Amino acid sequence: VVAPITAVPIKTGLAVALKVLPAESLAPDNFAFLEIRVKTKILFNFSMIEDLWNILVPALLIFAVGLWDDLKRLPARIKLVWQIVAAMLLIRLGTSVSIIPFGFLGLPGETHIAVNWLITLFWVIGITNAFNFIDSMDGLAVGVSGIAVAFLILVTLGSPQISLLQLLTLMIGTCVGLF
Repeated sequence: VVAPITAVPIKTGLAVALKVLPAESLAPDNFAFLEIRVKTKILFNFSMIEDLWNILVPALLIFAVGLWDDLKRLPARIKLVWQIVAAMLLIRLGTSVSIIPFGFLGLPGETHIAVNWLITLFWVIGITNAFNFIDSMDGLAVGVSGIAVAFLILVTLGSPQISLLQLLTLMIGTCVGLF
């Protein structure tokens, strides 16, 4: 029995990146101190990228490895190494979960920070591989991403992180458009 051949889009991540990254750099910001203007019209606003660069750089690394995998079919161990590098870069740039408080279960000194870093490492690798797994089903990854982003928007609404809210809004619009 021969299975029917169907076209499966492999570059949805590329579509998301090409839609979100230029749009986030064009987001209006009244307090932008780095911008390119032509006749009082902002062409390129660097402040949003500056606010979120510690998240965007590791995300772009994971995106690049995913695109490379789509094009060349990388071995699992190579993908895992790059996912670990991206997660460690995320932590090194100052972004990690803060679930375990100081003194939790009698942990000495700054051990809670290392535990939070390990949780961040496993979270990034786990979510990346979960999305890689469901990416083979047409439209599922972008649909699940849209649902996750919608909940992140709800959480971010009450916070002062305007740049993150702008990025999430762009992402949900992209997910809805691609779904």
